[in-house]
Amino acid sequence: MSAEERQRRIEEGAKLIYELRTGSDPNAPSWRKVSEETRRAIRNYIRENALGEQIETNQHIEQDITIQAIRVKQNDHELFMADLSADILLKRAKVKVDKWMHASAKNDPSNQGYQREELRTHYSKVGNYLVKNKKAILPTSVLLSVRGAVQFEPVQMEDKGNCMIGSLTIPASEPLWIVDGQHRIAGLRYAIEELGSEDARNFSLPAVIMAGMPKFDEVQQFFIVNSTSKRIKTDLAQRLLTEMAEQDEAVRTSVVAKGQSWLLRAVRIAEKLNEKTGSPWEGRIQRPNMRKIGKVMIVESSFNQSLKPILSISWMQKMPDEQVVEIIDRYWRAIMEYLPDALDNPRDYALQKTTGVYPWHMVAPVIFERCRSEKFSVERMVECLKPLQEDYLTAEFWASGTGTATQYSSRAGFTVLAHQMMEHLPELESEFLL
Repeated sequence: MSAEERQRRIEEGAKLIYELRTGSDPNAPSWRKVSEETRRAIRNYIRENALGEQIETNQHIEQDITIQAIRVKQNDHELFMADLSADILLKRAKVKVDKWMHASAKNDPSNQGYQREELRTHYSKVGNYLVKNKKAILPTSVLLSVRGAVQFEPVQMEDKGNCMIGSLTIPASEPLWIVDGQHRIAGLRYAIEELGSEDARNFSLPAVIMAGMPKFDEVQQFFIVNSTSKRIKTDLAQRLLTEMAEQDEAVRTSVVAKGQSWLLRAVRIAEKLNEKTGSPWEGRIQRPNMRKIGKVMIVESSFNQSLKPILSISWMQKMPDEQVVEIIDRYWRAIMEYLPDALDNPRDYALQKTTGVYPWHMVAPVIFERCRSEKFSVERMVECLKPLQEDYLTAEFWASGTGTATQYSSRAGFTVLAHQMMEHLPELESEFLL
């Protein structure tokens, strides 16, 4: 097949796939009006799955991959540390990213992905770095997952501590799913395929390969890696975990055992608030893979995390989602009674950004406790918030960029601000039996 014929097939296939996916959406733009980024993503999909790419890589797909590796065990999980050559990493049919698809797997979480498309601006920087720096190194290992079984043949039968050296064989039928490191791998591909670097073909990346790990545990690892060590959005993983837990009792039990049941509920609560007509949060939470446009103020994953103090209230754990949504909605309507301009012009204030959402949700349980006897009415909440009016419910305090609230723009700062606000609230009078 000539290069021209292959490119023609890719273009026709990309257009066909786009039209099939959006044919039922009357608001979808025509193919000729689709952005180049969207076209490139579909072309890459074609290259990974269509006939043209399979012809070029078919001889590799049919073969197992055998590499030298060090095996270690952590809590009965097998991990393999290896050096992966560019030759292996360039095999798109073998080394894959489990990408989120908007519609194709909506009713089947087992087929739904949890990662975004690679960002060209990110991986092109990696590729340019590799090409322009003769002594370039990428020392951090990528994290890969083989969901099925692998074969490991030790070259030494004696166990040296907790590790063994040997040959690892990954069956042809098992993909290597990229859990962490997709932009480094894409950058290496970019250097070779688009920049034409022959030196990059000799480059390799250190890798840690998880073996025999179910997809649910793989998603958990992605969430842990990217929520504890660096700022990568985890909203897709949170959504997928929720969908899996709703349909699989074993997954739900595992989530509960890990103490994350509140997070599954947070995903549902955030979505309902975002869709609630007339709510201060209507259309202000950025959904996964959606652009930050209009009055969107906060990404879904951050809003989900901020809900933990509220969803950890014992009596609220027994409430239906609809009631929890209504209480949170009333709480924010009460706050907006003091700051009406923040409701109309949200971008002028930090109130509905992480700087405001986290501390207000930390304060919420204290306010809710004072409103239980009056069925959480907006009027009662406005009254309970009144002691904060002078110092913490002013436009000057929450002004974007210049307000005092911007001094608290860190996790530690959120806690400090919430503590200061709670100190301004009067003590809750209670009667005790002595």
